[in-house]
Amino acid sequence: MRRLFLLAALLALALPPAARAQGGSDGELTWARVGDRPVNPDALTFDGAGALYAADGVRVYRLDLSGGLPGVWELRNDDIFDDAMIGLGADTLITTLHPLTDRSTDGGWTWARVYDSGGGEFSLHEAPADTPFAGQVFIGRRPVAASLDRGATWEGRGDLDDANGFAQSVLALPSGRLVAAAAWGAAYSDDGGWTWHTSSLWAYGQTLCDLLARVDGPTGGDRVLVRCVDQTLPHARVWHSDDEGETWGPEDGVPLPDIDSGVGRGSPAGLWSLGGRRALTVRGRGSVYGTEDGGETWARVGVVPGLNDITFVSTSVVGPDGRLYVGVLQIGPDSDDAWVYRTQQLVAEPVAAEPAPAAAPGLALSIRPNPAAGAAEVALVLARPSEVSVRVFDALGREVTAAWSGALGAGRHAVPLEASSLPAGVYLVRAVTADGEVATARLTRLE
Repeated sequence: MRRLFLLAALLALALPPAARAQGGSDGELTWARVGDRPVNPDALTFDGAGALYAADGVRVYRLDLSGGLPGVWELRNDDIFDDAMIGLGADTLITTLHPLTDRSTDGGWTWARVYDSGGGEFSLHEAPADTPFAGQVFIGRRPVAASLDRGATWEGRGDLDDANGFAQSVLALPSGRLVAAAAWGAAYSDDGGWTWHTSSLWAYGQTLCDLLARVDGPTGGDRVLVRCVDQTLPHARVWHSDDEGETWGPEDGVPLPDIDSGVGRGSPAGLWSLGGRRALTVRGRGSVYGTEDGGETWARVGVVPGLNDITFVSTSVVGPDGRLYVGVLQIGPDSDDAWVYRTQQLVAEPVAAEPAPAAAPGLALSIRPNPAAGAAEVALVLARPSEVSVRVFDALGREVTAAWSGALGAGRHAVPLEASSLPAGVYLVRAVTADGEVATARLTRLE
C-alpha cells in the first residue's frame, strides 16, 4: 500500500520542525473534525445517498452525516484491501488496490472480487453524464480498465506506451476523448482507451502525473488541468490544456510550493473542479491551493490541521454539502492523529444535500412515482407564464440530465423524466423560472 512506500521516505528525510504544519489552520479555510475517532483513511468517498465512506487499507467505515457533526463511524468490513474507492448510487462501492478490484452492493457490508489486473492501479473515475461514456467507470492502471455495468465486470483496454507508462487517473470528456494522467506524463485516447497517444507533456523517467480535473476554458469549451511532479523542477505543479490533452502549458507548469518539500511532495491528495473556472488542489503536506482563473494562477487558501512528522494528507473529496473533506494518514502502528477533517466554509455550491428552499409563490414541483424504477413525471404548477428549466443533479451536485428548457404557460404541466438510464441513488430535481423562482424535490431511483 501507499503508506508502506512512504515509510522509508519519512525515515530518511528528518524534516526540521519549522517545515511542518502543527495544528490550527492557515489562510482562509478553517476546519472541523469529522467522526468520533480517527480512521486512518487511504480513501474517502460519498455514496448516492450522501453518506461518507472511509477506507484505511483493510477496513471500510460509513458515517451518516444527516445528524450533523461529529457523527459516529460504523465499521462495515475489516477484510478488504483498498487504496482508492468510489461510490456508485446509494449502496454500490468499488475499491481497488494493486492488482485487485472489489465491489459491494450492500453499502460495504460484503464484497466480491470483480477484477484482477495483474498490474497496478491508482484511481477510479465515473464518467459524467454529459459524456458518451456516461455511467462507465475507469481504473487507472496498466492497461487502463473499464466497466460498462457499474463495476460488476471489467475489461483491460490499451497500454499508454511501450515504456511502462501507466495511467494513475483517467478523465472522460464530452467529445468522447479520454485523458490520462500517467507516468510519464499525460496521454489521450479517442477510441475509449484501446489506443493511446502521448501528449506534449511526456518525459520518460522524469514526469509523474497523478490527478486530472475539467474546468471551463478561457474562451468557452473545456480546459483540462493535470497535476504532476517533474523530477527536474522543485515542487508539484499544475499544467493546463485547451485542446483536450494534446498540448499543455505553461512550459514549466504553475508551481505549488508546499510548506516543505519532503513527504507528500507527489502524494495525490486531490484535484477538484468547483464549477466554472474554479478548482482546488490538496497537497500531501496539507496545503490547499485554489484557482479562480482555470489554473492560470494558484494561491494557497489554507492548511489542513493536525499534521506532524508521521502524518500526511492521503485523500480528499468535495462533499454534496459543498465542503472539502480530507483524510489524514499516519505511518506506523498507531493512528491517534489520523482524523478526517472538513472545511467550515463551503468551497462549492451545495445541491443535493441541502434542504429544499422555501416554497416559491409562483412555482410548485412534485415527482410521481417516487421512488421510481423507470419513467417518472415532474409535475409543475406555474402562477404565470415563464421560461422554465428543469434539471437533475446527483448527490455530489453534478448535473446528470436536463429534463426541460423552454416556455410554459400558467397552470399545471407534466414534464416527462426518463429515470431508467440513471444509476440507483438519490437525485435532486430543480426547476428555475426566468424570474429566479426555484422549486426542488428529491427523486429516489431504484434498481
